[in-house]
Amino acid sequence: MQTSHGMLYRNWLHCDGVLRSQQNWAQGLLWLVLLGLVSLAGCQPAGKVVSLADKSTSNVGAADASLSALIGSSPQGVGVRRQRSDATVVELTFDVMRVTLPIGTMRHSRKIWNHVDELAVDATRISLLARNGLRVGAASPDAWPAIRTVLVACDAGIRKDQFRSFGGLPLVVETSEITDTESFFAYAANDRLDGKSFTQGKKLVTLDYIVYAAMGGLVDVKLTFEVRHDRGTMTWENVNGVITPAPAFDRHVFEDLTTNLSITPGSMLILGPSDEADNEYLVGSRFFMERRGADRYEVLYMITPIARMKQDRRK
Repeated sequence: MQTSHGMLYRNWLHCDGVLRSQQNWAQGLLWLVLLGLVSLAGCQPAGKVVSLADKSTSNVGAADASLSALIGSSPQGVGVRRQRSDATVVELTFDVMRVTLPIGTMRHSRKIWNHVDELAVDATRISLLARNGLRVGAASPDAWPAIRTVLVACDAGIRKDQFRSFGGLPLVVETSEITDTESFFAYAANDRLDGKSFTQGKKLVTLDYIVYAAMGGLVDVKLTFEVRHDRGTMTWENVNGVITPAPAFDRHVFEDLTTNLSITPGSMLILGPSDEADNEYLVGSRFFMERRGADRYEVLYMITPIARMKQDRRK
């Protein structure tokens, strides 16, 4: 037993340096047990203590982060607080002006494009559109007086329409209708020239859009050019779980000519033919050039999205 007690004595002496003799090893053992219990209860890994307040400000969701980026930095300690009364309802209306310009010894549209920002479109897209006989850009409100002067001077034909968006449905503009066989040729992004003939159908420009109320009504627009023929029959589609009748049609979209741009509040989207549209088989000519007997005309569309915002006060 003495040998066993001596080994315990030496072990405890090595642990805390307090035990002095073999006679008081039991007392030392008691102290060591107590110290062990205190260590288990009070010694935690070192690190930052996260309070509830820290959690409420540090775990900001992606939506709040995006909103913070739009409205700027908030004062330190002030988080983004949303209230039901802060919701904004956007009513979007499109003013659509169809402008017909006679082509004589000169192209009057060139004077109009001098006041249009075509760099609102990606540079590579501008080149591809031009090659296909198309031009797209945005004109600020300050450009309108000069554009109007050109329209009056060349005795342009103008037709105005207004369309209101419903449920975010795209705006569809019909430029003309195919009454006899027409062949369309388009350059793809890989420089390949493809052609397709249609015996009937409508030439449509479709505008899909997103409105940013937090940015004063900025509108992102995606333009697509297509030929669509209604078969005159109905089909059934499952729309949000509801079986709904819908017209059946054949559709050809010039996918590589899809164009994106942003329209600032008060500005207008302008689209029409480029100089390459003199080639009557290109998409731009088929969509935006027309003949009336021996006379030739170019057609421009000036589309102004008007966002009317109001606060939704419903609880």
